Amino acid sequence: MAETLQANVEESGFWDGDMVKVLKNLRDVVNEIQTDHATTKTALDLVTHRANNYVLGATSPVLAIDTNFDVKNTETIVFVAQGVKYTLGDNTSFDTGTTKVLTAAKWGAFMCEAITSSTGSVQWAASEYASEALALAAAKALTPTASKCPIGFVTVLAHASGFTAGTDALTTGSGGNVATTTTYYDLANSIFASGPATLTNSTAITLNKG
Repeated sequence: MAETLQANVEESGFWDGDMVKVLKNLRDVVNEIQTDHATTKTALDLVTHRANNYVLGATSPVLAIDTNFDVKNTETIVFVAQGVKYTLGDNTSFDTGTTKVLTAAKWGAFMCEAITSSTGSVQWAASEYASEALALAAAKALTPTASKCPIGFVTVLAHASGFTAGTDALTTGSGGNVATTTTYYDLANSIFASGPATLTNSTAITLNKG
């Protein structure tokens, strides 16, 4: 529960007894962030990732199939990774690998991450899912690699005979059991590539008296 202040916080100062209350409120918010995001995403981790890894801009659409099995960015993307600005040239390939397997008619999803001005990589959600919404949520919940900037997500609905990355083509591609559906979600217009943290029942930092 938020501590109510006795007076408003103004540029000229505030009630001296309210300093402790402001600090308590800030502590509660930080503790909630740490609890909601587990030990892999402390408050400092969230701030550091948001500050150092994000997409600056691109012209949509961005993600699309690259030949048969992989994904590419169709437009140039400007992004920041570890505080360094890069420009990812168009048609950079994001290799989906060869190890991801989905059973018949199940959904899978992965995060596309940019590393440098000429390199991309893919991180698959660990499981398979009964719906696209669940698969996409799992991909969005992945912890971005520290040195990489997420630029988008891709969902895949397996063929009735199943799907194996690198063997079975994405939708509109050719080879193996072609995926029934492949959908691309870019983050080119997001100031924070992995999206702002969503907190439920947050404790507000009270800056005005109740």
